[in-house]
Amino acid sequence: LDGHSGSDNLLHFLASSVSPTSSSSKQQHERRQTEMKFEANYAKLVKSIDTHSRPRADHEESNYRPYDLVSTAVSRPNLKPNADGTGILYTDWSAQHQFNYFRYWLGRYHTFREHAQQITNDLRTVVERDEYDLENLQEDLSVAESDSNEEKEVEESSMILAEPEFEGYQWDNATQKLFRQICCEVIQILPFYRMWIDEIKRYECVEDLIPNMDKECQSLPCPVLNRLLIVCKFYQRWIAQNFGANMQPKHTFHFAVHDFMDCLEHYNSVEFQNDFQHLQHCHIEPINAATKTHHGDAFGLNVGTVQNVYIATAADDSDDDDDDDEEDENGQTQNNGGKEKKDNNNDEDDDDAEEKQTEQEKEKQSSKYRVILDSENRNVYEWFEDNLKECDVGKCVIFDRTYRSRYDIRFEPDADAYYVLNDKEKQDWLQRVEEIQYQRVFDGMHTVLFHTSSRYDCMGL
Repeated sequence: LDGHSGSDNLLHFLASSVSPTSSSSKQQHERRQTEMKFEANYAKLVKSIDTHSRPRADHEESNYRPYDLVSTAVSRPNLKPNADGTGILYTDWSAQHQFNYFRYWLGRYHTFREHAQQITNDLRTVVERDEYDLENLQEDLSVAESDSNEEKEVEESSMILAEPEFEGYQWDNATQKLFRQICCEVIQILPFYRMWIDEIKRYECVEDLIPNMDKECQSLPCPVLNRLLIVCKFYQRWIAQNFGANMQPKHTFHFAVHDFMDCLEHYNSVEFQNDFQHLQHCHIEPINAATKTHHGDAFGLNVGTVQNVYIATAADDSDDDDDDDEEDENGQTQNNGGKEKKDNNNDEDDDDAEEKQTEQEKEKQSSKYRVILDSENRNVYEWFEDNLKECDVGKCVIFDRTYRSRYDIRFEPDADAYYVLNDKEKQDWLQRVEEIQYQRVFDGMHTVLFHTSSRYDCMGL
């Protein structure tokens, strides 16, 4: 192995173990072929492991995300506070940041994927040169939902597509229409991305990104609830965009839910699931338990009231148990006067141990029954209702779809229609699964927040 280093040593060693050394030209040729196979496999292995360190092609999907740093379990320890005192994830909303979202969504469609960056640059050039704002940009690129002849006329009237920067692409009418639909949809959802940026730039430490699962939450709203509120607002709009009354599909152009979620900075499906678990375990379960403890009346209770009342009740129960034990013990002594004093002492020790264990268990359980309220004295149900508006179960598409998914045997065969999947998700099995999973989690969260009996009890309804 002399004269070779690193991976070459490994390749020559493995090759020699497969092909014995021989002086014949045939055996040398076979040995060389074996070495070449190992080198090719090794190159593939290195390429798959170290993709983050190599330059990416312009058309790769990972280039179309609007941010450079992804906050993961690996990268989070490297996040440091900014020198100017701003939050650890501070991102100033800028024109470049805004156009990055156009780049991302154009890159999500195969038609524009290879030239998404250049198309975005040309769009920005035209917008800044002619001083378009977002409202004017949407007005110029909007596509009327009418018959094909009218659509053709509207498409030809676009001033932006008539600029020299876009004439060079030589797009047909279908491609122009798709481009315009994508741009208009991006403009519609930019406010959600702006809210997201405004939320995460307030965080002073990395822990604000990591929801707790094993202890109660001390504030309402907490960073987790603020994040969930933003994505719920988007999903609420998405449902209204795609469904009419009685779940009638509108067949309008729309983005996939999983694509929107993947475009959020420092967020992914795992983070979303963790935030949902925090909502359930640290907000929903405590208020539901408090409602049952207080005989179905947790409406308007604050943290101190719930905690103190329960402890007092537990203490009273413990005193009653002490009195009952003393009475039972006295009665037993009178009826069994012949028992030895030693047995009585053992019984007392056992009773004391059981009482102590019961008190510890009740004290431990009492921490689960805290109800956190916001500055306006609203619990978590009321806070979400005020921000997302009340949802009538009789008109709720999400509730209707959830019910059908459980009891309608025709639901699964028609799942593509029920979940309004685009062609991209229908043709890619992995994207289809991801899209359906995201929608199901959103449906479950909406049902928990608006359509459970516990929710009505906690709101005093």
